[in-house]
Amino acid sequence: AALSPTSVHSSYLSRLSPPAALSPTSVQLFRDCPQAFLFRYLYKVPPKSPPNPALAKGSVVHSALERLFDLERKEDRTEEVVKNLVRQEWAGLRNTAGYSGLFRQGTDDANTVRAQMEEYVRIHRDDGTETETDGSSPPPPPRDLDAERSWGAGMLALIDNYFALEDPAALSLDPVRREVWVRSDLAVDAG
Repeated sequence: AALSPTSVHSSYLSRLSPPAALSPTSVQLFRDCPQAFLFRYLYKVPPKSPPNPALAKGSVVHSALERLFDLERKEDRTEEVVKNLVRQEWAGLRNTAGYSGLFRQGTDDANTVRAQMEEYVRIHRDDGTETETDGSSPPPPPRDLDAERSWGAGMLALIDNYFALEDPAALSLDPVRREVWVRSDLAVDAG
Protein backbone atom coordinates (compact mmCIF):
# COMPACT_ATOMS: atom_id res chain seq x y z
CA ALA A 1 0.00 0.00 0.00
CA ALA A 2 1.27 3.44 -0.91
CA LEU A 3 1.90 5.87 1.89
CA SER A 4 0.11 9.17 1.74
CA PRO A 5 0.92 12.23 3.82
CA THR A 6 -2.43 11.81 5.56
CA SER A 7 -1.79 8.18 6.54
CA VAL A 8 1.72 8.98 7.77
CA HIS A 9 0.42 11.94 9.78
CA SER A 10 -2.46 9.90 11.26
CA SER A 11 -0.16 7.01 12.11
CA TYR A 12 2.32 9.30 13.86
CA LEU A 13 -0.42 11.30 15.59
CA SER A 14 -1.91 8.13 17.08
CA ARG A 15 1.42 7.47 18.86
CA LEU A 16 1.67 10.95 20.40
CA SER A 17 0.79 11.56 23.96
CA PRO A 18 -0.83 14.89 24.74
CA PRO A 19 0.99 17.19 27.14
CA ALA A 20 0.19 16.55 30.80
CA ALA A 21 -0.27 20.27 31.39
CA LEU A 22 -0.67 23.38 29.29
CA SER A 23 1.02 26.65 30.15
CA PRO A 24 -0.64 29.96 29.30
CA THR A 25 1.96 30.36 26.55
CA SER A 26 1.15 26.99 24.99
CA VAL A 27 -2.59 27.74 25.06
CA GLN A 28 -1.96 31.07 23.35
CA LEU A 29 0.19 29.36 20.72
CA PHE A 30 -2.61 26.86 20.07
CA ARG A 31 -5.10 29.71 19.68
CA ASP A 32 -2.75 31.62 17.34
CA CYS A 33 -1.51 28.69 15.27
CA PRO A 34 -2.58 25.09 15.98
CA GLN A 35 0.07 23.78 13.55
CA ALA A 36 2.86 25.55 15.47
CA PHE A 37 1.47 24.07 18.70
CA LEU A 38 1.52 20.61 17.11
CA PHE A 39 5.16 20.89 16.11
CA ARG A 40 6.35 22.53 19.35
CA TYR A 41 4.42 20.64 22.04
CA LEU A 42 3.43 17.31 20.47
CA TYR A 43 6.15 16.60 17.92
CA LYS A 44 8.68 18.24 20.30
CA VAL A 45 10.43 20.10 17.47
CA PRO A 46 12.71 22.69 19.09
CA PRO A 47 12.68 26.20 17.66
CA LYS A 48 15.43 26.56 15.08
CA SER A 49 15.91 30.29 15.21
CA PRO A 50 18.26 31.77 17.78
CA PRO A 51 16.99 34.58 20.00
CA ASN A 52 17.37 38.17 18.93
CA PRO A 53 18.23 40.88 21.48
CA ALA A 54 14.56 41.65 22.24
CA LEU A 55 13.67 37.98 22.81
CA ALA A 56 16.81 37.46 24.88
CA LYS A 57 15.94 40.48 27.03
CA GLY A 58 12.43 39.17 27.64
CA SER A 59 13.67 35.67 28.48
CA VAL A 60 16.29 36.93 30.93
CA VAL A 61 13.91 39.31 32.72
CA HIS A 62 11.16 36.65 32.85
CA SER A 63 13.55 34.08 34.36
CA ALA A 64 14.84 36.58 36.91
CA LEU A 65 11.30 37.51 37.97
CA GLU A 66 10.40 33.82 38.30
CA ARG A 67 13.41 33.33 40.55
CA LEU A 68 12.44 36.42 42.54
CA PHE A 69 9.00 34.95 43.28
CA ASP A 70 10.62 31.66 44.28
CA LEU A 71 12.16 33.47 47.26
CA GLU A 72 10.24 32.44 50.34
CA ARG A 73 10.73 35.67 52.28
CA LYS A 74 8.81 38.57 50.77
CA GLU A 75 11.34 40.97 52.29
CA ASP A 76 13.97 39.51 49.93
CA ARG A 77 11.96 40.55 46.86
CA THR A 78 13.79 43.83 46.32
CA GLU A 79 14.82 45.73 43.23
CA GLU A 80 18.50 45.15 44.01
CA VAL A 81 17.94 41.39 44.34
CA VAL A 82 16.07 41.08 41.04
CA LYS A 83 18.69 43.18 39.22
CA ASN A 84 21.36 40.81 40.51
CA LEU A 85 19.21 37.88 39.34
CA VAL A 86 19.04 39.49 35.88
CA ARG A 87 22.84 39.78 35.84
CA GLN A 88 23.21 36.13 36.93
CA GLU A 89 20.76 34.93 34.27
CA TRP A 90 22.60 36.79 31.52
CA ALA A 91 26.01 35.61 32.77
CA GLY A 92 24.74 32.04 32.53
CA LEU A 93 23.34 32.48 29.01
CA ARG A 94 25.69 34.84 27.18
CA ASN A 95 28.14 32.15 26.05
CA THR A 96 25.59 29.43 25.29
CA ALA A 97 24.54 28.40 21.80
CA GLY A 98 22.22 30.92 20.23
CA TYR A 99 22.99 33.68 22.70
CA SER A 100 26.73 33.73 21.99
CA GLY A 101 26.06 35.27 18.57
CA LEU A 102 24.45 38.37 20.04
CA PHE A 103 26.37 41.66 20.05
CA ARG A 104 29.16 40.70 17.64
CA GLN A 105 31.24 43.60 16.30
CA GLY A 106 31.07 44.65 12.68
CA THR A 107 27.63 43.26 11.93
CA ASP A 108 24.48 45.11 11.05
CA ASP A 109 21.09 43.68 12.04
CA ALA A 110 20.81 41.40 8.98
CA ASN A 111 24.36 40.11 9.40
CA THR A 112 23.80 39.67 13.14
CA VAL A 113 20.81 37.41 12.54
CA ARG A 114 22.74 35.47 9.87
CA ALA A 115 25.76 35.07 12.19
CA GLN A 116 23.51 33.94 15.05
CA MET A 117 21.80 31.38 12.84
CA GLU A 118 25.13 30.02 11.54
CA GLU A 119 26.47 29.74 15.10
CA TYR A 120 23.27 28.05 16.29
CA VAL A 121 23.24 25.56 13.40
CA ARG A 122 26.98 24.90 13.77
CA ILE A 123 26.60 23.93 17.43
CA HIS A 124 23.18 22.23 17.47
CA ARG A 125 22.41 18.84 16.05
CA ASP A 126 19.07 18.09 14.43
CA ASP A 127 17.89 16.40 17.65
CA GLY A 128 18.37 19.60 19.66
CA THR A 129 21.50 18.48 21.52
CA GLU A 130 24.75 20.39 21.33
CA THR A 131 27.82 19.12 19.54
CA GLU A 132 31.47 19.85 20.05
CA THR A 133 33.02 21.94 17.31
CA ASP A 134 36.19 20.71 15.66
CA GLY A 135 37.87 24.12 15.71
CA SER A 136 38.08 24.28 11.92
CA SER A 137 35.63 27.16 11.62
CA PRO A 138 36.94 30.68 12.21
CA PRO A 139 36.28 32.20 15.63
CA PRO A 140 33.34 34.54 15.81
CA PRO A 141 34.03 38.28 15.72
CA PRO A 142 34.57 39.92 19.13
CA ARG A 143 31.60 41.18 21.07
CA ASP A 144 30.49 44.79 20.90
CA LEU A 145 30.63 45.32 24.66
CA ASP A 146 29.16 48.83 24.43
CA ALA A 147 26.09 47.44 22.63
CA GLU A 148 25.83 44.64 25.19
CA ARG A 149 26.09 47.12 28.10
CA SER A 150 23.43 49.34 26.54
CA TRP A 151 21.17 46.31 26.07
CA GLY A 152 21.80 45.28 29.69
CA ALA A 153 20.93 48.78 30.88
CA GLY A 154 17.65 48.37 28.99
CA MET A 155 16.94 45.19 30.96
CA LEU A 156 17.58 46.97 34.24
CA ALA A 157 15.26 49.79 33.09
CA LEU A 158 12.53 47.17 32.63
CA ILE A 159 13.05 46.19 36.26
CA ASP A 160 12.83 49.87 37.30
CA ASN A 161 9.52 50.12 35.42
CA TYR A 162 8.23 46.94 37.05
CA PHE A 163 9.02 48.24 40.54
CA ALA A 164 7.41 51.59 39.70
CA LEU A 165 4.19 49.69 38.99
CA GLU A 166 4.17 47.19 41.83
CA ASP A 167 6.11 46.06 44.86
CA PRO A 168 6.58 42.28 44.74
CA ALA A 169 7.23 42.25 48.50
CA ALA A 170 3.68 43.51 49.02
CA LEU A 171 2.11 40.75 46.91
CA SER A 172 0.63 37.83 48.77
CA LEU A 173 1.51 35.33 46.06
CA ASP A 174 2.24 31.72 46.66
CA PRO A 175 5.41 31.20 44.58
CA VAL A 176 4.26 27.76 43.53
CA ARG A 177 1.12 29.27 42.03
CA ARG A 178 2.81 32.14 40.20
CA GLU A 179 1.76 30.51 36.93
CA VAL A 180 -1.41 28.53 36.62
CA TRP A 181 -1.25 25.37 34.55
CA VAL A 182 -4.28 23.73 33.01
CA ARG A 183 -4.61 19.98 33.36
CA SER A 184 -7.21 17.91 31.57
CA ASP A 185 -7.65 14.55 29.90
CA LEU A 186 -7.73 15.19 26.18
CA ALA A 187 -9.12 12.81 23.61
CA VAL A 188 -6.94 12.60 20.51
CA ASP A 189 -8.77 11.88 17.27
CA ALA A 190 -6.28 10.03 15.07
CA GLY A 191 -8.68 9.95 12.10
